[in-house]
Amino acid sequence: MCSVDEQTEILLRSEIRRVLSSFFDDRNANYGEVLTSNANVVFDGLRHWDPQKLSTALVHDDDYVVFSHLRDKNSLVLDIGAHFGYSVASIWAAGCKSRILSFEPTLAYAEPLESLNRLTYGRSSFLPVGLGRAFGIKQHVTPVLNGIAIGALSTMNPQPDLQSLEKNIVDYFFQHIKADVFQQFRLLISEVTVRSLDELAASPDNPFKDAAVSAIKIDVEGYEVEVLLGGTYFLQQHKPLLLVENGHKNLDIVAILEPLGYRPAKRIGRTLVPSALQLNSLNGFFYHQANEALYEGLGLLERDADLAWPECID
Repeated sequence: MCSVDEQTEILLRSEIRRVLSSFFDDRNANYGEVLTSNANVVFDGLRHWDPQKLSTALVHDDDYVVFSHLRDKNSLVLDIGAHFGYSVASIWAAGCKSRILSFEPTLAYAEPLESLNRLTYGRSSFLPVGLGRAFGIKQHVTPVLNGIAIGALSTMNPQPDLQSLEKNIVDYFFQHIKADVFQQFRLLISEVTVRSLDELAASPDNPFKDAAVSAIKIDVEGYEVEVLLGGTYFLQQHKPLLLVENGHKNLDIVAILEPLGYRPAKRIGRTLVPSALQLNSLNGFFYHQANEALYEGLGLLERDADLAWPECID
């Protein structure tokens, strides 16, 4: 006999799989499964949001300690996929002194991001747009579980990894709302403006003007390739350190970055070392080989374990 938790998980997985498959595979937007307004939805991070926590947060992911080596107050770190600001808080909690520019298309998170800007006296700012390959309007999909919109799992990818997305939604249920019984799973659909790094840099409203971009964090739920394809010239110009979610696991990302002069690295403590791709790592670090001496001087990189770029991944 199944336990209550097992029965709940079976029901939960079945419903999530059905709705995701209907929407992404069959391209059906059935009434009752799809929302086009967030009027009756609460976004996850906002349920327990305390503006003071954003300025005093601990590092939420150990990989962010690498940002501690970025001490130039005039440099700029880009936070692509900002959610409600916890990555910004973590980057600074690690010891980074750079200014931070965030990109977040979910308007529900505008208030905490604006509050973070005020709390940090303008050291952070954000643009309410998504980033991709080119300027346009894209469909933005957010899972909604028991009326809670899981903003961290929002995606603009028209063909996301449904198995991975299902797992993440189930994990969220048992980690954050297990006390509630499973009621309903739906998708919140909105249209968002998308721009590219290259287009922004060439525009009259260039937000990078007179700023050296020292690092970029990208966490956009499967849309990372599109972000990078829209910024190849930008990456060649600025050569920033990159932290890309699932970056080492995606050969398309590797294929974009390798010709631009980027190499993979793994984190050991607070330091990066050149490395073959780390398939068991959630985040993938990439550094530009032109910055090797600079990073060694900062203590950010050690080259004693330099490995050739892998020909293949088993």
